[in-house]
Amino acid sequence: MGSTAAQRELRLHDTDEAALPESYERDGVVLMRDVLSADEVAEVRANIARYAKWLLPALPEDWARREADGTLRGMYFLERVDPFFTGFAARADLKDIVERVTGRTATFASMETFHKPARVGSPSLVHQDGVYYVGRPIVGVNLWLGLDDATADNGALQYWIGSHHDGLVEHGGVEGDAFFRAIPPHIVAAMPEPFVAELRSGCGALHHDMMVHGSDGNTSDRPRLAMALTYTLEPATR
Repeated sequence: MGSTAAQRELRLHDTDEAALPESYERDGVVLMRDVLSADEVAEVRANIARYAKWLLPALPEDWARREADGTLRGMYFLERVDPFFTGFAARADLKDIVERVTGRTATFASMETFHKPARVGSPSLVHQDGVYYVGRPIVGVNLWLGLDDATADNGALQYWIGSHHDGLVEHGGVEGDAFFRAIPPHIVAAMPEPFVAELRSGCGALHHDMMVHGSDGNTSDRPRLAMALTYTLEPATR
């Protein structure tokens, strides 16, 4: 699986590079600089804070995830109830990036935040997003947008380069989480070392739904806030 993951680093691309589709097809992920400007990052961060303070308390409990100490870990479905995030989800420039990279028509599906609070941010267990599409005629991609600098010690994403070519890996349930699925530890232990995608704020990563990925916990004094937009692709064939 992803046999070159420990030997080769991913290159940071400009969002308009002609090489993006080839890199995506080969590696299963592309890293892109300056998907969001500094002003856009600040605007998104401010609206996430506003949403968490004023809207989240009145929403269903399962629209958010929390760390063991109660700190906010992430939020779902922001675009369903808040005009700012409804508009963000509809951004044509982000949809255009997805379509240029994948060569397919993309439809926005969902939005999620990942807060990775300092010192207590928990790991994202190794998994493939495609496990949630089993039995459904859906192919998805995930556009991850950094709202803080992501480093190895604050929980940057880890990718097993080329793993999307190997199909769906065995997944199992996760104790304490009825929804989440993860690749069992004994399988992860046999995999090569992943590539750690250290990215500055405003950069983005677009990955295939069969890309094996995860992240470590945040052991630093700095948070690692990010947002992810999921798109489905047509035609829904692999």
